[in-house]
Amino acid sequence: MRILKKILILEHLHKLVQMGYKGSAKDYAHRVNISRSSLFNYIDELKGMGTQIEYSSSLNSFIYLNKFVLEIKIESLSDEKTKSIFVGYTIYFHEFNYLD
Repeated sequence: MRILKKILILEHLHKLVQMGYKGSAKDYAHRVNISRSSLFNYIDELKGMGTQIEYSSSLNSFIYLNKFVLEIKIESLSDEKTKSIFVGYTIYFHEFNYLD
């Protein structure tokens, strides 16, 4: 159950960044229901997947500097078969200028 919770938090955080949610790191953490320090651990997880993510004080938001697609698929087949959790991600490298 712990891994599922972690995956759901990553997905929620990713969606907030994609939507351009405005707020401080504390606001993001509150929105995802984690501590501020945990938020930065999740940001590090996203960076480990290849994202270029940073906080823009001019936009008051976390932003991706590269296009990042996070796909999550959770499957439960049956009691006889193994339950599986698949987390996939795709990164597209394009130049974006979010500050214009």
